[in-house]
Amino acid sequence: IMKKLLLIPVLFLLLISCSNNSGEESQPNLLIGDWKLSEKIIDDGGGTNPVWMPITDGYDFVFLEDNKFYTTKFLGTSGCAGGTYTVVNSVITLTFYCPNTTIPNKFKIYSNTANELIIGNINCDEGCEEKLKRIN
Repeated sequence: IMKKLLLIPVLFLLLISCSNNSGEESQPNLLIGDWKLSEKIIDDGGGTNPVWMPITDGYDFVFLEDNKFYTTKFLGTSGCAGGTYTVVNSVITLTFYCPNTTIPNKFKIYSNTANELIIGNINCDEGCEEKLKRIN
C-alpha cells in the first residue's frame, strides 16, 4: 500500500510536467524585429538553376513581441500594412487588419538566424524564396 501511495504523487508530477505543445512555437524571438528584403530567388522554372538576385529597394517587415506585424510588401496592391501573426511548425500565418483581402498570408520559414530570414509563400512550388536582412 505504501508503494502505491508514493506512486500516485509521482504520476501526478509527471502529468503536470508534460508540456502541451500543439506545434506552436512559444517564443519566435529570432523573428521579432525589423527586416528588409535584400535578395530574391530567380528560377528558370525548372528548379535546376535558382540564383539569389540582390534587391535594392525591398519591402520591410516588422514583427513585434505582441504578435503584431507591419509590412510594406502589399501596400501597392491592397493598401494593407499590418495585422497579427502566429508561427506554427515554421509557418508564419498573417492575419491582416484589412477585411476581404486576398493577400497571400502563409509563409514558410526556411531559415531564421539573428541577422537573416528566408521565407517563401507556402503555396508556391519553386523559386519563391525571399531573403530578408535584420535592420535593427
